[in-house]
Amino acid sequence: MIVYKLLEKYDELFGLKRTFKENLEKSRILKLLYFFYIIVVIWFVVSLLNTKWVQSIISLILILAFIFISQLLSERSLKKRYKSIYAYHKAKQEIFRKFIEEECGLSEDSHQDVLLKVIDNEIEQYKLTKEMPLKNIATQFITALIITGLLTTSFGLLKDGNGEQAVLLLTLYILLIGITIIIGGAIYTIRGFTKQAKLAELKTVIFHIRLNKLVKEKIFEGE
Repeated sequence: MIVYKLLEKYDELFGLKRTFKENLEKSRILKLLYFFYIIVVIWFVVSLLNTKWVQSIISLILILAFIFISQLLSERSLKKRYKSIYAYHKAKQEIFRKFIEEECGLSEDSHQDVLLKVIDNEIEQYKLTKEMPLKNIATQFITALIITGLLTTSFGLLKDGNGEQAVLLLTLYILLIGITIIIGGAIYTIRGFTKQAKLAELKTVIFHIRLNKLVKEKIFEGE
């Protein structure tokens, strides 16, 4: 199918592995950042095991900082390679314009209309098969269990003089927060490389290709 060919082309030129590799090759700071990120994650685990909560919280703050800084550095690396974000998107549009019109033979508007409908169907199918039912309710329940359950119980135990049990629950609470931040950071980093995100971007690219074509036709008619 043409949609899968488009996804293969996207992964080949703009996929997660290619982007990650190019960012590391172009930025020494990013290499150091990932190295220190691993060190800080280890520091978080060691601090937590030794019930050093202040150090654990500091390490979590550093992990959050690393996540956002790495995104800024990735964008900076992208600007260096393409001179600007606009040039990056323009290059992407030209690559896919040639691929769609020349290699796939979909140069007519009617052909591209069908392609857009197929992409829409793929996005809907992805949502149906990948998204968890009652996701928001489950998330709210887990959040309430962690915050209200563990935290309230641990302080209650501490108040009653059960220090060891309270420390255990507080350690578990901070551990769950840390795991959430680390997993959330990973999801935040790769959010633009999921199948749904790639299909949505390809759809946007096709719209821009058609818009540019329309603008050129209007300019030509004006002359």
